[in-house]
Amino acid sequence: MRKWSRLVGYVVLIGLLLIVPQFVRDPRWMHLVIMTGLYIILAGGLRLIMSTGQVSFAHAAFWGIGAYTSTLLVMRLGVSFWIALPLSGLVGAIVASLIGYPCLRLKGPYFFLVTMVVGEILRLFLTNSVDFFGGDAGISSIPSPNRIRIGNWAIAFPYRSVNYYYLMLVGLFVSLFVYYRLERSRFGMICSGVRADGSLSESLGVNVMKYKLTAFVVGSLLASLVGSFFAHYTTFISPGFFTFNESTIMLIMVVIGGLESTTGAIIGVILITVLTELTREFSKYEIIVYGAALVLVFRFAPGGIFDLYRKFISRLRSHRASVA
Repeated sequence: MRKWSRLVGYVVLIGLLLIVPQFVRDPRWMHLVIMTGLYIILAGGLRLIMSTGQVSFAHAAFWGIGAYTSTLLVMRLGVSFWIALPLSGLVGAIVASLIGYPCLRLKGPYFFLVTMVVGEILRLFLTNSVDFFGGDAGISSIPSPNRIRIGNWAIAFPYRSVNYYYLMLVGLFVSLFVYYRLERSRFGMICSGVRADGSLSESLGVNVMKYKLTAFVVGSLLASLVGSFFAHYTTFISPGFFTFNESTIMLIMVVIGGLESTTGAIIGVILITVLTELTREFSKYEIIVYGAALVLVFRFAPGGIFDLYRKFISRLRSHRASVA
């Protein structure tokens, strides 16, 4: 019965998401919905990396790698967006492999320090490469995705079209499917064991490096795919979009929502998005708001909001069972 009710819930949720453009007519709010979906994919990838016990501050850098790769392929080489999109993910995966293989062997805080340096090096490189990458001014007039043709049926992507929403939705469904399948598989259980005690897992014959590297590459690949979509959706990118602060915000989203499940990352993204909108007039105090939210979560829900919800449901069921 619980399985069927969950299936019905998923169907209803998908149906509601499909009709969102019918109710969200304001371009500003539609943009907010699309960016929320993109941040869910990004935060989910970071949670996957953190499920092995590693904290990456280069997540925004891979977002930027995907954005710049796709932009250059389309604008300089004339490649179709639909080819540039997977190629951007491939480039992100290759870079993640090259960085992750030596760096994931580092213990303690050294890995996140290295990723922080990698992200800053990329930002400085893009900023100083004026001729090729546009420097600090970035690249503008990035073309929208070209038409998709299926027989006599075609989908165009004019700026601010709801087609961007549906394209984002497809990416969101695919990424969430990947995250949840990995999370509930043997891979996810081993990653949790590695996070809890990597040395113990290694002593039991687990190839810890393999699982850490796989999680890092998959999370970075999906971040690069988001970057490709982001570049052609906004039609403008610059190094200022992919900074250490962006990686920190994603980390806050994951920690607030909860590390134990991708659902926690979704909750964290929605909560931070709502907080950002509510405090837009006080944007210069944004970091204070995030810090206060973190303190409250650490004080009342150390495992994140989703973990607090699960504990509440568990106690409620226990209470009902005892009453029965």
